[in-house]
Amino acid sequence: MPSASVSWGSRNHLVAAAREHRLVLERDPEAAAAGLSAGELLLMALGACVAGTLRNHTSVSRMPIRTLEVRLEAYRLDGPSRYDDVTIRVLIDGALTDRQLATVERVASACRVHNSLHGGIKSRVSVALEQPTP
Repeated sequence: MPSASVSWGSRNHLVAAAREHRLVLERDPEAAAAGLSAGELLLMALGACVAGTLRNHTSVSRMPIRTLEVRLEAYRLDGPSRYDDVTIRVLIDGALTDRQLATVERVASACRVHNSLHGGIKSRVSVALEQPTP
């Protein structure tokens, strides 16, 4: 089961961790050079899932693809605060037939993160006081 943590760093920075990896996130849009926003991270996760799923499928299918890039955009909405209307564009350098392109589109929308977002994610929030170590 995947797991991750996010903790406060200095100023408005957050530090996200998963396994041995660390990533700085930024809460202040004016200081965006310091780190990624949570929305950017969400889009990157979705893009990585789409690209990875396509890499696996097109390799096995031996599709003649030289390069592939996934570009994503989303709108930020209020009431409740959320991201919506995500656009996923898959740009391919290769000689694919119309049938292969249709397959790529079908496979792209079948990655695990896309399925999770599309199906609605159940989540639970709990809050606990951490006891100081004696």
